[in-house]
Amino acid sequence: MASSDLISVAEAAQLLGVSTARIRERISDGSIPAEKVGSQWVILRDDALRVQRHNRRSRPYSSRSVWATLMAAHYPDHREFTAPERSRARARLRHFVDEATSKLEFPGSPIDADAFAEWAATTLRHLLGARAPRATFRASPLDLDDLRRDARVHRAGLSAPEAGISAADVLEGYVAAGDIDALTADFLLSPAGPTRANVFLHRVSDDAPGQWPTIVGFGLALMADLAEHDGPRERRAAADLLVQWLGAVTAQPGSRETD
Repeated sequence: MASSDLISVAEAAQLLGVSTARIRERISDGSIPAEKVGSQWVILRDDALRVQRHNRRSRPYSSRSVWATLMAAHYPDHREFTAPERSRARARLRHFVDEATSKLEFPGSPIDADAFAEWAATTLRHLLGARAPRATFRASPLDLDDLRRDARVHRAGLSAPEAGISAADVLEGYVAAGDIDALTADFLLSPAGPTRANVFLHRVSDDAPGQWPTIVGFGLALMADLAEHDGPRERRAAADLLVQWLGAVTAQPGSRETD
């Protein structure tokens, strides 16, 4: 076992968003396996990540709830949803901002970038995963430029300039549900697994707000797009964007209210 597979109690607390005392309690009751190295407890990173994933297995948010959260982040004064929906969305957003900020402000050793990226990816997928289901296709490389220019495709994820990722050989974007069949027919897109796909299309349902084209491609939606990819490059990019976004949000007056 490599030493990089082991994390300290403090690092496990940071990863799970709890106190070190809580981690020691879980070690004592056996719910988190650990061993002593000298006078210090150490934990397998994979064991801590399993606890994190288990804690995220609550009922997923609906597509409507996710879009309400995105609207709360981008258009605080909107009236697209009911007052109770807007209130719940603001509460979810405040909780996310507070949890993420607490990890960045964790006292002690410098934050583990990989652990934060893993936490960010898991949390973003839970919070925003239902915004628009993603379908993966294979297109002729010669058609990618025309696809990028097609008005039905709103570039996002790997294809968003704000992502800071050079991905000229793939296309990712959002498409209204009513347009996606015609688009796949026009460009002869064939379904493909994520490893073979060079086109990633998010299908936007009719319950999305009318402003959805102005929301995708940056901010929280972009972070969620990148978090859905399995590569470490994409997840680190999502975490970097989250750190920048938090800096902007928390610098605003009354930022912890996010409304």
